[in-house]
Amino acid sequence: MQINTFVSDKIKVLSFFSILLVLYIHSGFHTFELNGTIINVYVQTAISGRIGRCAVPLFFMISGYLFFYKGMDGLESVFKKMKSRIRTLLVPYLCAAAYFFIFSYGVAIIPGTSKFMNSPINHLFDLSLVNILKTIFIDAGNGNPLAFQLWFLKELMIIVLFAPIWYLLIKYLKYYWLPVVLIISLFEIPYFPFSALFWFILGTSVKHIDLETKYTRFGLICLGLFILICLLEFLFPTSYWKYFQKPIILMGVFGIWSVYNFIVPPSFSLQRYSWLATASSFTFFTYLYHEPTLNVFRKTIVFLLGKDELGYLISYLTSPWIYMVFSIAFGLLLRNYVPRFYNIIVGGRS
Repeated sequence: MQINTFVSDKIKVLSFFSILLVLYIHSGFHTFELNGTIINVYVQTAISGRIGRCAVPLFFMISGYLFFYKGMDGLESVFKKMKSRIRTLLVPYLCAAAYFFIFSYGVAIIPGTSKFMNSPINHLFDLSLVNILKTIFIDAGNGNPLAFQLWFLKELMIIVLFAPIWYLLIKYLKYYWLPVVLIISLFEIPYFPFSALFWFILGTSVKHIDLETKYTRFGLICLGLFILICLLEFLFPTSYWKYFQKPIILMGVFGIWSVYNFIVPPSFSLQRYSWLATASSFTFFTYLYHEPTLNVFRKTIVFLLGKDELGYLISYLTSPWIYMVFSIAFGLLLRNYVPRFYNIIVGGRS
């Protein structure tokens, strides 16, 4: 069973939209850097904090959908998929983690460039070789590898490692056990990404729902409610909102998935828009290697424009787009001139 062209294009376009949101999340500046510039705080909160919170759950849902889209063909197919993820997930993870360390160290030792990094990494060399490797590839002290953006891939690999269990639960219990996962995820239990598992399993259910027809209107209502709640969060800030993040994000993700159906006609073909087709083919590459490179871009813009309200605002709004263009151009160079190398570092994804 193959994914039809419309859904395949939809996944690519929404993935591109999501990675752009991730770039916005990582282009933001800390409150102490903004020094009370209210406009910047509101803009960053609106884009990164409100809309941006849908990006990673959407990625987990797409990953779950793609993992099980062939229709539960038995445990043998599950193990086959798990084996393929060594190439498509583990190898790129190791490559991106190594890149982060090499790039960070290179910038740190060049005179005058350390200011473009958030924190120096020279202290790593005071550690034993085992702890250096642990910091780079597994845990830098906060549960995530040194390349902090890889937390998503790390949690995804953990979920895939237990894929046979999810297969059996879905097969015999359907999706009635999903609320249990949701409840467990609210308590942030360590050692296993239950929150990520909720979105991943939710993604496997997408193929069972006719999102292209009768659920589209309901999804649009969800998107409207999501936008309304985002406004209410601005107008009435309170710590109680954190208890409702899962349903709020769920409305946003379902709304984004549905509004695509509303805007894009069934006759749409991504291949007719070569620029978008090219850009969306580098989503995974951009995700893997955007840090710490993006950090250099955003800090360079502030360095050139000045550390004031306008400088920070322009940097935040433009850095994701500038870096995206750079990432696509650099990815094209690698894919065209060293295709075998590019194939390895992105796990064989075209």
